[in-house]
Amino acid sequence: MSGKHDPILPARPTPEGQQEDQEHLRQVDLPDAEGGGHVYIEQTEGDKQKQQKEKIDDVNSFLEGERQRVFTYRNDLATYGNGMLPDILDKGWEGRFLATDGSLINLYDQSFKSQEGLLLVLKYRDEVYIRAIRTTRDSQVDTNAVRVMCEQAENTIDSRKGILLSDKKNQPKKTKGGVYLE
Repeated sequence: MSGKHDPILPARPTPEGQQEDQEHLRQVDLPDAEGGGHVYIEQTEGDKQKQQKEKIDDVNSFLEGERQRVFTYRNDLATYGNGMLPDILDKGWEGRFLATDGSLINLYDQSFKSQEGLLLVLKYRDEVYIRAIRTTRDSQVDTNAVRVMCEQAENTIDSRKGILLSDKKNQPKKTKGGVYLE
């Protein structure tokens, strides 16, 4: 072979690896009373398990921190949106932004499956309007989405009051020939 290692055959041990192997065998051959044999094996295996558990704990800790940061990000977006709602809501309307994590949520005595994102809930008397987005973790995109949701909320309120121009029923009608009739 041309210096490449064959993946099927075991690699040749390095001098350091051979020394570690010889030390391991020497320790195993010692009597239990001198810290060898079963005592050495149990201690070595215990140390390996402890190191592996510490690595797993470190990974879990990191992942938990990341999960909390993601939820905190969505909570911050919800707070941003909630700060804009008082300027939009008219008398009799309730509204709020909620950060969602994909679990079931209960709104006005009804359960809904959510996704990881943001929810805007508007309520007027017995009518409930819901708008939702999935967050991208790009702050410019997400804050723009919150502003768009606020504009949609304002349009919903204006439509309910009958002052939204696109809701007017008295608009001229267009014929197939392109002529507008009043």
